[in-house]
Amino acid sequence: MKVSAVISSIALFALASAAPSSQVAANSGVYHPMTWTGAITEGGPEVELNGTAQEITAQILELNPNWKPATEKNSLVAREWRDRGACGLVAGNNAERGATEENINYLRGIGEAGCGAKAHSCSRIACNWGSGIELCNDNDHEVSIQCRYLAEGAAELYNLCAQRNFKGQRFETGNFNIVVRASNC
Repeated sequence: MKVSAVISSIALFALASAAPSSQVAANSGVYHPMTWTGAITEGGPEVELNGTAQEITAQILELNPNWKPATEKNSLVAREWRDRGACGLVAGNNAERGATEENINYLRGIGEAGCGAKAHSCSRIACNWGSGIELCNDNDHEVSIQCRYLAEGAAELYNLCAQRNFKGQRFETGNFNIVVRASNC
């Protein structure tokens, strides 16, 4: 009897250890500010700023009052995403749909630059009115992904989860994912 209990415990530990890491960062509660790397003047040097898309937009405007947000949408978004996304399965509460749309537009606005997340953590990349979009990184290294690409991934998740308020998660082949859910902004 004791041997079977030990074997069962070992089997459960092995299953838990072998579980895909795709949810590890999203459920860890470990957050770091997003690192944004990009040019704030045409042809100018890249700068590194930290915060959400909204905070970075304010920082950019402080450094360059003539800066204009990007307006193009990414047409290649479906290329790398591992799935269409899942509604309601990620931990946390629902995000408000209208606030999520605003968050997506802020991410589109900071465009081609890289939005980054540290290893094994999430960065709150956009947040307002208690609703956030997070970049969760399950890699052993920091990632920097085009902000516009992340915005379009979140937009497709937004379109998939048709309720007024929702939460969802979408995985990318590069071992990171986008999470939309309620957040402390």
